[in-house]
Amino acid sequence: MQNEPSGRHAVILFYALMAILVVVLFRFPPQNSGEVAAWVQGVGTLAAVGAAIWAGLFPAMQSARQERSVRAEFAQDVTDVLDQAERAVVRVVEMVDEGDYRRAANRLEAIRLMAIQAGIADLLRTPRSRWPSRRCYADMFTLNRMLVVLSDDEAVAVVTPEQEPERLAYLSEQLDVIVKLMARVREEIGGGARP
Repeated sequence: MQNEPSGRHAVILFYALMAILVVVLFRFPPQNSGEVAAWVQGVGTLAAVGAAIWAGLFPAMQSARQERSVRAEFAQDVTDVLDQAERAVVRVVEMVDEGDYRRAANRLEAIRLMAIQAGIADLLRTPRSRWPSRRCYADMFTLNRMLVVLSDDEAVAVVTPEQEPERLAYLSEQLDVIVKLMARVREEIGGGARP
């Protein structure tokens, strides 16, 4: 946001112009009432131009500040949902690594029932213009879909003990992708820059 108008720059410019004006006034003092009137008119013109510039910059600065605030709040909302999802997914990964398919499947069902997917779905209803990029939105959408499909699949799956190693490998693959998606979204949100 380097091209954003800055009130600080306007104030510095105003004081610099006033300092130049004072130096010129002392260097070339007015000799009669006509010159005094010309100086007063010149100072009044500069003040009017400065006020007009300030009046034009102030709403832009306020708007930029408000936009930064909205983006920061949205980034915090996404980060909160990702933190919650990450804690739950890490626990499922631990269960998969331990070879406990049933607990992992039950935990996935719990993720679906918990507010995690609802939180992600709420974020996905946010206008896309608030997202740092289309890729970030697409990653979050994919993350949501993967959690839904994975938890639904495991909730209805009838898995025999012989099939558990295969299902654990499948879960492990899918969870790896989910963890990578969460990391990419977190990186984009943390960066916050629009391409």
